[in-house]
Amino acid sequence: RKGWFYHPEEDSQVKSPEQLVELYYRSVGRNGKLLINFPVDREGLIHPIDSANACEARKILAKAFENDLLNGARVKASESRGRKFGARNVTDGDAGTYWAPKDGTLNASLEFKLPSKQPVGKVLIQENIALGQRVKAFTVEYNDGTAWHPVPCDEQMTTIGYKRILRFPSVEATALRVTVTDSRACPCIGTVQAFK
Repeated sequence: RKGWFYHPEEDSQVKSPEQLVELYYRSVGRNGKLLINFPVDREGLIHPIDSANACEARKILAKAFENDLLNGARVKASESRGRKFGARNVTDGDAGTYWAPKDGTLNASLEFKLPSKQPVGKVLIQENIALGQRVKAFTVEYNDGTAWHPVPCDEQMTTIGYKRILRFPSVEATALRVTVTDSRACPCIGTVQAFK
């Protein structure tokens, strides 16, 4: 008798590792939270199938984010509030530092020069959320060595918040540019990363 308990081997709704990864991108990658709500068995445990799929999804995500292309890239800002809030803070790996333009500036940009032409398919951006969610609209562009182009992303580039991950068909880039086009107050960007 099944009763009220979950039997993954009999349920076609079990999420595969790839489906769990997609859920991550659509939740955490869009400034949300990931709540999977795995059901438990009579012993209060997650079923081994769900557990194995979650572990595999974690491995897929770890591999997808293991090589930040902006690590070591030269970065410059359209303006900064001073040395303490300089552009390098977005690539230093320190969650406590951030880049900020001067008070009152609601439109500003960061430009990253890559060491060589690289295929880029994901850009991750984080605001310093301790200071509030400020960004209302932004753009991401790449330079192919001849001109700037918008990344071919079909998502609206509105809020960033704690974390925003843009995915798009891979482009060959020598540089990337993130521009905040509208903000509630001067933007405070903590992290910018790029991945293949």
